[in-house]
Amino acid sequence: MKLLIPKRENLIPLKYTYIDSTIDQYYRPVQGYFMRKRLDLAFSLLGKKKFDKVLDGGYGGGTFILMLSKVARKVYGIDTLPRKQMEVVGQILKKEGVSAELSVGSIFKSPYKNNFFDAIVCISVLEHFKGKELNKAVSEMYRILKPGGTLVMGFPVKNSMTDFIIDHFLSFNPNDIHPSGHKQILGAIKEEVKIDKQIHYFPFLPLDLSLYCVTRVKKQK
Repeated sequence: MKLLIPKRENLIPLKYTYIDSTIDQYYRPVQGYFMRKRLDLAFSLLGKKKFDKVLDGGYGGGTFILMLSKVARKVYGIDTLPRKQMEVVGQILKKEGVSAELSVGSIFKSPYKNNFFDAIVCISVLEHFKGKELNKAVSEMYRILKPGGTLVMGFPVKNSMTDFIIDHFLSFNPNDIHPSGHKQILGAIKEEVKIDKQIHYFPFLPLDLSLYCVTRVKKQK
C-alpha cells in the first residue's frame, strides 16, 4: 500500500517549534524521502491484517494517523501536546476525511485499560526519553496491548550522520533533543519484551552506520 500523509495544503501550524519543523521536512524533496521512509518501515512491520483498535503513541502532527486509518477500524492517539495543539491536529485530520480519538497524556502512564489495543505504533518518540523512562514507556505500551497484538517502535540510529542531519536541517542540538541513542533504546526494549523482528535503513549497511531502526514486538497470547 502506498504511503499516505496529509496534503500540504491541509496543514495548519501547530505553533510548536519542534513538531512544525519536523512536519515541514516531509514535504521537502530529499529530506521528505527519508522522513516518509521511516513510516514505510513501520507500516511494513504491521503486516497486512486489519485491526480493530490501533494507538499512535506520540502522534505529534498526526502524520501517520492517515495511513493507520486504512488498516484500523478506529485509530487512537496520545501525546503530551497541549489540548490546543491536539485540536489543531484533529482539524487537519478532518480535512483529510479521517477521525481519531486523540488524548493529552503520557505514554509512561496512559489512560487505557489492560489489553486494549490490537496494535500500537510509537515512531520517533523513545529517543526523547532517557534511562528508566525508556523501560517505563515500553512496559506501559506492552500493558495496554492485547495478547497476540503488535507493537512497532521506530527510532533514529545515533551516529555522526544523523547528528549532522538534526543539527543542520532541524537546527536542534542532537544530544539535547535526542538524549538516548539506538543502543540505549534497544537495550531497554530487550529488558522489557522480546523483539520479534528488527529492520533498519539502509539495509545494506550495519545498523550502527544506518539512519533508522524499527522493531516489532508480538505480545504472547
